[in-house]
Amino acid sequence: MTRKLISLVLALAMLLACGSAFAQNAMGNKVKSTEENELMFWAESYDRLANMPKNVQDVADAEGIIMTFIPRPEDEKEFVNLKIISGEIPDYVRDFDFPTYSSFVDQGVLAEVPVEMIQENAPHLYDWAVSNGGENIWGYYARDGKNYSVPILWTLAKDNRVLAIREDLWQKAGVTEIPTTIEEMGAALEKIHEQLGIAPLSATSMQYGLDWVFGAYGAYLNFHVNDETGELEYGYIEDGAKEALAVLADWYAKGLIDPEFYVNTDDNMQDKWDNGEAAILEHEWYFFVPQQCFYLGKFYETCMANNPDAKITIIDAPTGNGTDRGFALGNVVVSSGLQFSAELSEEKIARYLQFFDKYSFTFEGLAKMLWGDEGVSYTYDEKTGVTWLPGYETKEERDAAGIGITSLPGCFNDYELQIPFMTAPEYIEQRMDAPTHSSGEVDVMVPVYRPIYNEKIEALDMILRQGFIDIITGARPVDDFEAIRDEWLASGGQEVLDESIAAYAAMQ
Repeated sequence: MTRKLISLVLALAMLLACGSAFAQNAMGNKVKSTEENELMFWAESYDRLANMPKNVQDVADAEGIIMTFIPRPEDEKEFVNLKIISGEIPDYVRDFDFPTYSSFVDQGVLAEVPVEMIQENAPHLYDWAVSNGGENIWGYYARDGKNYSVPILWTLAKDNRVLAIREDLWQKAGVTEIPTTIEEMGAALEKIHEQLGIAPLSATSMQYGLDWVFGAYGAYLNFHVNDETGELEYGYIEDGAKEALAVLADWYAKGLIDPEFYVNTDDNMQDKWDNGEAAILEHEWYFFVPQQCFYLGKFYETCMANNPDAKITIIDAPTGNGTDRGFALGNVVVSSGLQFSAELSEEKIARYLQFFDKYSFTFEGLAKMLWGDEGVSYTYDEKTGVTWLPGYETKEERDAAGIGITSLPGCFNDYELQIPFMTAPEYIEQRMDAPTHSSGEVDVMVPVYRPIYNEKIEALDMILRQGFIDIITGARPVDDFEAIRDEWLASGGQEVLDESIAAYAAMQ
């Protein structure tokens, strides 16, 4: 599941479109603004800009700005590079990878954006970035001690992985207590296997389905920081990984693990879940809740449709050593963020920041974009949600008025702020609870450019993947773990490790 896919959640219910703040359609090949009060935005649905939507014009009028738009090209990187070569630097660019970001800095085409400037002009955005990425988040963007970027984060990455059980199957097998330890989990899975004749634990890989067993012994399968020592670790080669492999090999031998765990796809794993052939899965929490709660409900909707008496329950991951539990979590930093042209004045950059802050990070701004004007187009009640008023009761009417246009402030997503806009009132409590069952360690190195890592990691991953599968399935003894680790280190793993440790230290 990618950040960009989740960023389209609102688009499922709302028209993605953009428009000019004046009657004329000021678009075309123009990619940079000329007036100090003219703000330009990348248009996701450029072909829908036949007329200026009234709701968007209201926004432009309220902010005292001219709004013009750039159609988003298929190959945005090539498009922007060509514009830079021709001297037409867009007002801002966004979501490029970090090597491209660094090259833009080296070319001198980006404006320095001091962190203090972001904090002053976009305080909600600043707080959101720090609360989700930590005080050191600016280290990812710093170049020669200066900041050139505004964070764009996929905040779901840090708390999206959970375990869910078919509690109806557990109860049918006579398992009534939710396990809190690996030992208790093993006993529960064994009883389900004996009573129902299934391999209750399914997965699509070690990293997606079994990594919580490694997390139970502190061997989170990523580059993470040890909470006690403050040192960077790679969970695959930590001693705790051997303990996890011993548990998994035992479970596999007893028939508790789906024998197809390393070749499953999401689709056939979902079939097993729906058909009662799997009783516990790991996935994003929003796959295990109703669609009206959040997103598509991939592992909820079809299961409940096929099994009306099914009970899907999200649980905490068990611990193996008494202190560690959870998953190898993703980094919220998934791109280099948003950068402004060096040609812009500080005052104009401030206007952009203020606009982004208001219309992505305040309830007032979101409500204006997504619902229009209270008392005119809608009313809202915490118990019943939104009620559309006459003239706005159909999607066609709201589309014509420009209500539901979300692409103006860009692809920032404060998912907590968005809850009233995305979640039916009766599911808000469930929506708030689901991510609290996620735990583990974030991969702190994902956004960091590491050439040795990029060159060698694919071959190195194969060594670990095949070696670990062999141990789990009994083809190799658990004591071969050290030999697999030594092979990984000798095949370039030590270089990757050294590079990552040095890169992490340089960020501090």
